Amino acid sequence: MEKLKETLAGAGYEPVEVSVPGDRPVLECDVKRFSFRNYTWLAPLVFTWGGIDLDLRLVGQGSPLWQRSYTGKDDNSFSFSDAANRSMEQILEQFGRDVASDEFFRACCQQPVAATPDALTPNALGEQQHLSREREE
Repeated sequence: MEKLKETLAGAGYEPVEVSVPGDRPVLECDVKRFSFRNYTWLAPLVFTWGGIDLDLRLVGQGSPLWQRSYTGKDDNSFSFSDAANRSMEQILEQFGRDVASDEFFRACCQQPVAATPDALTPNALGEQQHLSREREE
């Protein structure tokens, strides 16, 4: 999840963890598949392949505002770490393009926010967190 946060920050958003449900959109992730296999008959050369499938969605007030499915795969590595990292890098590249889009910005940051004391008070302790983005129009 740290790499997802870094990708969001790179697109100009301020990702923060949510500890108390609020009125701001929340990014949720469902890992559908995390599967890698090895061929060890040629040891010490160990061929590794596999991939990752996950769904990311931005949820606001109980309903999805934005959703995408991502797949990353690696078919030719010599270690689990390399295969898993390459697969995740593919997903992060796709996700980075999507979060830089106007569609994601509208879903994230152009939703009406209810005027509650929590929404109006800066939270230095990070108890209620959200995504926000400064956008030049």
